[in-house]
Amino acid sequence: MKISGFIKYRTFAQLICAILCTITTLAQPCNAQTTQPKNTPASSSTELVYVIALHGNVGKIPGDNDPAFTADYLQSALNAAAKAKATVVVLDIEGPGGLVTEMQAMVKVLLDAQVSGTRIVALPRDAFSAWSIVSLACKEIVVTPTTRMGAAVSIKRQGNGFVEAPDGKDAVSQKFAAPFNALWRQVTDLTGRSPCIAEAMRTQTNELWWSPSKGFADKKGAESDWQQLDDGVAVLCLTGAEMLKTKIAIGEVKSQDELPLLLHCAPGTQIKVASSASVAMAKNMPSGKKQDETNRKIIAKIREAWSLTTIDFRTKIVIRTRPAPPEGMFNNNKVVKYEDIESDSERSLRIQGALAKVQQRLPHPSSKDCDSDIFEGLEEIRTTIKEATNALRGNAFDAAWDRLGQVRKVMSIFTGTDGAMDPKLHPSALGHSK
Repeated sequence: MKISGFIKYRTFAQLICAILCTITTLAQPCNAQTTQPKNTPASSSTELVYVIALHGNVGKIPGDNDPAFTADYLQSALNAAAKAKATVVVLDIEGPGGLVTEMQAMVKVLLDAQVSGTRIVALPRDAFSAWSIVSLACKEIVVTPTTRMGAAVSIKRQGNGFVEAPDGKDAVSQKFAAPFNALWRQVTDLTGRSPCIAEAMRTQTNELWWSPSKGFADKKGAESDWQQLDDGVAVLCLTGAEMLKTKIAIGEVKSQDELPLLLHCAPGTQIKVASSASVAMAKNMPSGKKQDETNRKIIAKIREAWSLTTIDFRTKIVIRTRPAPPEGMFNNNKVVKYEDIESDSERSLRIQGALAKVQQRLPHPSSKDCDSDIFEGLEEIRTTIKEATNALRGNAFDAAWDRLGQVRKVMSIFTGTDGAMDPKLHPSALGHSK
């Protein structure tokens, strides 16, 4: 399981937070489970519907303790689905929205994955704000009888309340908006969905009209069958029924068990519900489950293993000794100390030693001691350290740094912090440290 693949556990990244802060939110506790669709006999079908639960915020919102999901998590979950050879990936979405920047990053992940051939279906339940845009970035959308989706106007905090974020028309504002606008044009090209839909959700003053014969438009056409969905005063928020009627959604399910049939999968297709790792665990909140407590203890041990080690990729100044110049018959054993810059081989051995200490301190639970994803993730940490060590043996410092950087991405997913490696410790950082 590649380091980007075990991210299906939000829990697990907290274990990595301290990891790379020195060397560098998956909603509820659960184990991935496999079920047969109702009324479908078991068969030898190899098809798999891989459901990723995204119940919480888009990105970590300061002061909000709700589960938070990032583009890095989404990418890792998609990697896990690919490893499981999923026929289709379903994003089970429910949340109030989140950060615009993280939403844009998620859209980029979805675009790249779908262009590469991954079939991704959005299953929005209550998908508001940023989540509605993420849903629209999927080529296919499936709704439930109670689905609501929209209300994506950007807002910012002001005092004790919120106000609409200004939509600047100046050159600077447009400069920052242009990359996402271009990305969204790519998404609409991919999905075949009208950009008017997202614009009506994002902008209060935009209208949205729909015609069974003409599709969507921001103005009423001349034909008599145009129906107004948004009047330019309200902010567009659609129901599941409206999405079915206007063909934004391809169908409706009452439960996940109905997904294989609706998505035209083969009889006997399995559903793997790989929801995020325990957010309660990631936040060190008691969940009342013994297994969660065991998971927390293992995570704490891994965190400690990293926190006790500082790994500095810079070239250090070392103190060397050499014999003093002879001054007489009885003082040849004298030595002098002097400062010198370590060689690449010395630096490599030093960093390898630090990584070896981490390996020694990591816990060794059995697969029965913790959730399977935590166990697999721990094994992947060991593998990543070995790969970084191998790179160091060839004095490939940048490669080793980048390999360890993969762990940083996991950390950011679960902790809501960027978890960046300290740039001062980068192999190419200027200056030398003692």
